[in-house]
Amino acid sequence: MRRTVCAAVLASAVIGMIMTGCDLLNHEVLIDEGEKITVIDSTRVRVLSNTADSTNLVIVSNAEWEAVLTDGEGWCTISKYQGRKGTDTIRIFVQENPSTVQRKALLAVVSGPLTKIYWVVQGAAEEWIEVMYWDRTALQRAGLHGKVDSMTVSDSWHPGSQTGYFFDIRGNVLRETTIENDVRTAFRQYQYDSYNHKLSCTVKDFNDNVIRTWEFEYENKGRYVPYSAQGWMDPDPLGEDMEGRIVPDMSASHKTWIYGGFEYHDDRVYTFSEDYKLVIYVDRWKDSLGTRVPVLCDTMKVEYQYSSGKMLPQKGIGYVNNTFYYSNGMIYMMTTKYDEYKFLENPVRMVVEKYTYTGSAGHDIDYYECDYNANHDLVEKRTKHNGAVDVDVDRYPQYQYDNKNNWILMHQETSSHEKYYQRTITYYK
Repeated sequence: MRRTVCAAVLASAVIGMIMTGCDLLNHEVLIDEGEKITVIDSTRVRVLSNTADSTNLVIVSNAEWEAVLTDGEGWCTISKYQGRKGTDTIRIFVQENPSTVQRKALLAVVSGPLTKIYWVVQGAAEEWIEVMYWDRTALQRAGLHGKVDSMTVSDSWHPGSQTGYFFDIRGNVLRETTIENDVRTAFRQYQYDSYNHKLSCTVKDFNDNVIRTWEFEYENKGRYVPYSAQGWMDPDPLGEDMEGRIVPDMSASHKTWIYGGFEYHDDRVYTFSEDYKLVIYVDRWKDSLGTRVPVLCDTMKVEYQYSSGKMLPQKGIGYVNNTFYYSNGMIYMMTTKYDEYKFLENPVRMVVEKYTYTGSAGHDIDYYECDYNANHDLVEKRTKHNGAVDVDVDRYPQYQYDNKNNWILMHQETSSHEKYYQRTITYYK
């Protein structure tokens, strides 16, 4: 005899099972006339990432079946709630989990007296997701998940070349090594204080000669200081310098490099005037046989605005016209003397959604637009060049991710070529 259970009664029964701790996972009960339900996938706990995600549950049944989902209201859904005899698939969907708390839903598949219980577990956003963007470490601003120990990046066009990054347990870049044609060409080493402030960076060539050094000071406690007035887009969170960044507490920076046989220096001091404007004093000079020779002395000013209770830079004299922010400190829109940037709203990474050239001088790009997947990784970029009729399209149709939801393989396609990028990532235990 075939038995069916209405959804309301079934849900009540499932909740009762949860509360009493009844384990039905190993109790496969034959229904009359040999009817039985079998779930092919033996994974009884479906663990999904904190991003919008989905997975399949394949069912083979000799009878009609019903599915009941509990505790997933508002974030978890399934593609179907009942099925007939034969092979069928339930697709499980979850929306992005922005909180730092893991969440669970229960999926019960029932046919007659036989019940299969599945937990759908969605991972929590990492705690740093709730941290002000500019207070995050380089690893976090790059949108990498988990406690990354090292990461090696290479591409299909340069099989003997790669860049390696090595991180401390907090997510700061300790070392960066560049290899070209199987020969090390550059080496960078960093030091930090207990507040994750970058204190120094030393850059060496393949012969271990020092070619650049950076030193930074932090006396502007509680202030968000842009490295320059030329814009703050954080284009490369893993880069060696501070260009394009807003740096908490920074009060001075000192860069030294060798060029044309001379030792050059770029010293910057960051102070605040009484009207809360940031004043950046730039002193660039070179050492010529022990004599200090001035190269450039300049003063830049930056206006501030309050955003989410924080004073963040709004305007840079002569370049940045205005800046607007999301609540987590990421930029929503920046307009400059020549450009307009619109950034994608998301909790993980600061990425450009649309760029438009707004100036009148000669230029290369009129605009570009970007689409991203649920992991906030680029999937398509459409670029309109000045004077061109057609729009150039770069596509990134394939990503492979590891179990921390970091991509390890990316495929790029353009009208003229294709390219593969690979990342090898290790994690702290």
